[in-house]
Amino acid sequence: MSEKSIQKKVQSGLLPILDYACLHDQVLDLQEVFSRLMFDEVSIMILGYDPRSLAIEFPLVKAEKAFKEVMESIFYRNIVPIWNERMMMTDQNGKMVYDDDKFIRDFAFNLYAAGRDTITSGLTWFFWLVATHPSVEAKILVELEENFGTVDGKKHQVLGIEDVKKLIYLHGALCESLRLFPPIS
Repeated sequence: MSEKSIQKKVQSGLLPILDYACLHDQVLDLQEVFSRLMFDEVSIMILGYDPRSLAIEFPLVKAEKAFKEVMESIFYRNIVPIWNERMMMTDQNGKMVYDDDKFIRDFAFNLYAAGRDTITSGLTWFFWLVATHPSVEAKILVELEENFGTVDGKKHQVLGIEDVKKLIYLHGALCESLRLFPPIS
């Protein structure tokens, strides 16, 4: 389900933005683009709702703005340690409790943070590394051409899980990017 969802979001959201930027010779903040991509995707997974923050006009989405403010608050809270108490989610017998509204809220929020910020960071560093190493970019393009035909002159093709398994050099480049710049330390 998530493979089809991300393929649809890449086809309908990411590729049109990249095409538009190319056609109009615009510079994009890839971190912002990937952040919006992942915010939409995680919203679809958790809420079943696409907020459509990933669009050519980069609309203001109140939920995304609120999420960013919450993340900044959490960052600040961890830098200035004034709240050190940790809430234990246990009942009176010491058994973990899983049906509490606070637990569900915290779980959903953690999924937003983990699914959005880590992937955003990983993708941003990957594209920066590829852009600063033209020989790597060339090898990735050759590998794509060998496996899926010409890249230029062909309509964009969003790859599935089985397709990506064929791209050994791309996999290595992604792993190296994650090794050099891990999204979580």
